[in-house]
This record gives sequence, C-alpha cells and structure tokens, in this order.
Amino acid sequence: MKVFEKIKKVFFKIVPNYAVGAIVVTLIFNFLVFCGTKPITESLHHYEVYTPIDSVIPLIPAFVTIYLLAFVQWLVGYLVLIRKGVNTCNKTLALLFMAKCITLIAFLVFPTTISRPDITSGDIFSRILKLVYTIDTPYNLFPSIHCLESWIVFRETVKIKDIPKWYKILTFVMTMLVFASTLCLKQHVFIDIPAAIITVEIAAVISNKLRVHKLFAVINKIGIPKKWIRKRR
Repeated sequence: MKVFEKIKKVFFKIVPNYAVGAIVVTLIFNFLVFCGTKPITESLHHYEVYTPIDSVIPLIPAFVTIYLLAFVQWLVGYLVLIRKGVNTCNKTLALLFMAKCITLIAFLVFPTTISRPDITSGDIFSRILKLVYTIDTPYNLFPSIHCLESWIVFRETVKIKDIPKWYKILTFVMTMLVFASTLCLKQHVFIDIPAAIITVEIAAVISNKLRVHKLFAVINKIGIPKKWIRKRR
C-alpha cells in the first residue's frame, strides 16, 4: 500500500486533478482502437500501398532510437498541454479522441500491411528493431499512429503562446524525425504519413464543429473517486 501511495503522490503531482478522468478514458479508447481492431480484421485482405518513394528509402536500424523516443515526446508533449489549463486539456484530448475515431474506421475499412525486410546485422540497433518487429505486428498502419500522435503534439503546442519558442522548434524537429523513422525502419509506407496528418486536420474540424471538448469537460467533472485524489493546496 505504501508503494501505491507513493506512486499516487507522484502521479497527482504531475497530472492535474481535472484531467485524470479524461486521461483514463483516452488511454482505454486508444488501446481498443489499436489492439481491439486486429482480431476483427485478421481474416480480411490486407492491402500493401507502395509508392516510388518507398523503394528508394533504405532500412536504417539506428532510427529505432527515434521511433522509441516518440513515446517520450508524446508523454512530455501531452503533459505540457494538459497542464496548460482545463480548456486546453479538454480540446487536446477531444482532438485525439476524434482522430482515433477516424483511425478506427480506417483500420476496419481499409486494413493494410507491409512487407518487412530480413534483418541480418547483429548490431544493437538491429537487435532492438527485431524486438520491435516481434512486438508490433505489421498491421493497422493506415494512418500511422506514430505520425498522428506526434503531429497532434506539434500542432497543439505551437498554438500555445506562453510555450517557449525553443520547445516548439524541438517539437517540430522531433515530429519530422518520427515521420522519417517510420519509413527508415520499414514500419510504414509513405502514404501513411500524409494520411495521419489529414486525419488529424479532419478530426480538428469535426471536433470543433461538434464541440467534443464539452464531452471531456463532463468526464473531467465526474473524474475518479475523491479518496484517490491528493488534495492540493
């Protein structure tokens, strides 16, 4: 119990109370979109959509560091945005939710796959990439969730006036590197990148029109049991 209390203390020191309920809902929905659709589509025909660009991009295992660091970018990026206030929190998570709704439809209607190369090198980057290939099966690729998440973090970050310029530039550079990593690791084909950007931009329009952030405002008010929340002074 003491360990749980320590974890809870650290968690609520980082995450605002008003965002906890919405974050839990978002994480569950994200998991369902990515993992829940695979059993449904596994028996369907999966398309391979290659372009001339894909044929000239070499496999560069070293990019696996960027691919994995993307998770750090999302964690830090979303935390920065969520901590900018209730309104920014709700709008950011609403955009993410709507983008994943569109992604869910794409995964079910247009399931895709990719032919991965054999990795024969024994260097550290190649070994890590082999592990990534084992864990992350080559399905649910269109649009690229890696690119989608990084694009949301970038586009929402540049809208906040009091975020330092250096951080916005760093976010942009990291986002471009994440885009490149998905291609250089043969995790995605080129078309998956613009598909991710277009998905986010369409989601932004729909989210604003339907005022989806109001839904997250309700979720945040419901929140989680009060006894779990550390009171803030």
